[in-house]
Amino acid sequence: MKKILSAAAFILMVGCASSQKSNGSAEKDLYRSWRVTGFDTTGANHAPTITFDQAQNRVSGNGSCNRYSGGFTLTAPDKIAFSPMAATKMACPGLNVEGKYFELLNKANKWSIKDGVLTLSQDGNALLTFVAE
Repeated sequence: MKKILSAAAFILMVGCASSQKSNGSAEKDLYRSWRVTGFDTTGANHAPTITFDQAQNRVSGNGSCNRYSGGFTLTAPDKIAFSPMAATKMACPGLNVEGKYFELLNKANKWSIKDGVLTLSQDGNALLTFVAE
């Protein structure tokens, strides 16, 4: 009986451990809409947003003025690569905010979600943080 209980406990522990990502978040949590936080949006219409579409491996959002979209690939549990983004070309106040947002988004190569905050980083340096919308 002890052997059966020990085996069951071991299987349960292995199952729980394998269902967690090494970056501390489940990939499924990534697939939603996010709003940037901790980013200077002075002069912009609103904070940039990003939405991850799992079915099409696409992202879309608003850079603070213009709508954008592009592709992304998860190359490992915590690695991400974005394709070049296509964006509308409206003129708005605070376009410098949008330019900086796109620059940082293009540099991102890692992602993590902790305590409901999505962080996009480059080689361990946090670039952008988001909260779910």
